[in-house]
Amino acid sequence: MDLLFFLGMDFGVKVIDRRSLGRRVKDQKARVIAQINLRLKAASYVSTTADIWSTKTRSFLGVTAHWIDEQTLMRHSAALACRRFCSPHTHDKIAEMLEDIHLSFGLSAGKIVSTVTDNGANFSKAFKIFGVDLKVPCSDVESESDVDEESDENSSVLFASDDVEEESMIRLPHHVRCASHTLNLLATTDTAKIIEKSPSLSRVHHMAMGKCTFLWNASGRPHSAEKIFSILGQKLSYPGVTRWNSLYDALCQILKHREKLQALFTVLGNKTQIKEVELDYLKEYCEVMRPIALGIDRLQGDGCFFGLLLPTLFSIKGKLEEMQSMAFHYCAPLIIGLNMSLQNRFKTYFSLSAEVNDAILASCTHPFFRMRWLPTDRVELRAHLQQVLINAAKKLNADVLCSRNDGNSSDEDFFDFSDDPGHSSFHVVNKNEIEVLQFLGDKSKCLSTLNAYPAVKKLFVRYNTGLTSSAPVERLFSFAGFIHNCKRSNLADSMFETLLLLKGNEHFL
Repeated sequence: MDLLFFLGMDFGVKVIDRRSLGRRVKDQKARVIAQINLRLKAASYVSTTADIWSTKTRSFLGVTAHWIDEQTLMRHSAALACRRFCSPHTHDKIAEMLEDIHLSFGLSAGKIVSTVTDNGANFSKAFKIFGVDLKVPCSDVESESDVDEESDENSSVLFASDDVEEESMIRLPHHVRCASHTLNLLATTDTAKIIEKSPSLSRVHHMAMGKCTFLWNASGRPHSAEKIFSILGQKLSYPGVTRWNSLYDALCQILKHREKLQALFTVLGNKTQIKEVELDYLKEYCEVMRPIALGIDRLQGDGCFFGLLLPTLFSIKGKLEEMQSMAFHYCAPLIIGLNMSLQNRFKTYFSLSAEVNDAILASCTHPFFRMRWLPTDRVELRAHLQQVLINAAKKLNADVLCSRNDGNSSDEDFFDFSDDPGHSSFHVVNKNEIEVLQFLGDKSKCLSTLNAYPAVKKLFVRYNTGLTSSAPVERLFSFAGFIHNCKRSNLADSMFETLLLLKGNEHFL
């Protein structure tokens, strides 16, 4: 009754014996999986996230699914799997297991609009070889040369590389790299390189961070933690090692008590006081890094739509460019370097090429953003993106008509008389254009506005189903750390996955 008693208490199961508890937990999992299957079957589009979580002795591949309710336009999520993943974690094994998990829930590569992962080389290679290319509508204003250059690349869907045996035919969805993870690299790796290139900046940075580290280490010891609480009236947050924005939050907390820091260092017995110069630097550093920290928080927030990505990136870029004209005593080189690194890491997004049309359509169909995130002086660009949106609405309408007429073709459907006064193609085209133009001119920012624009609403659901971050699967792994602890290290792989899925899908219980 020891271990399984506590497992039963976690899920409200009346404990009788080990076998009975095991059966009841598995029955609960079966009911949850059945509900998830029903929800996924009803959804028009699904997005997934995937990542690998490792303990000292075992590794697991986790997958979560996300979709939008077309009636309420609310996002819903579910944990699909957390399967044992034996080493080595090669790209082909990742592809094979991912497809197996997707197919077990009836999710084909066509229904999944995107799978979001971190920037790991094994994940990137898996989707590069086994992934499919999204075919997105292009604007009519593109030049012929642009179309010719991309025709070989976009004219057909790539299901598998030449290096893959044809009989395997593993088909993974469109791949999206985690934007918050990329911004995290910008704030850590790129920032460290920029700081090291400037000797004066490097010196003051390491001195200030060293004294902040002293405070964080002191907050982890009971005796000194009580002294910190007596001076500041609160505990100090210790920055995490996986997410940089926790470092930003910890620094902001220290600066909040700037006037009390000298007394705090004295009470803690540190003969080296933190200098005003170092505090001034930390203030500038936090001011410069604030747009990146807020961007990371927004992109990995609950219920985040894919349309948030481009406005967030353009907002960060605009704020960094604005700070370049301001007088910073220490961090001027950091601002310039961050702006260059940001544009390099997200080059395809800032260029607004056809490759990122899905992100463009996601932003333009979101009532809060539409085209507000674009610079006001880019008139030609606005016209181009407007045409992309109109073409997407036309294509969507044509696909709907085609699906309705499949198998029910009549003489009127087969014969196309262009001089027929009853021919309605001109009316349909103009109806789509008028609806898009009316939507772009609407001032309302609520999602419920989309109910007045059915074609735009369908585009919103299609292109905003995707996520900007792999944070949901990482949050699933945070539950895994509580379940797979030292007292439960001998759990069987199947029981571990069962308990984790019940915890991750408790809203279905």
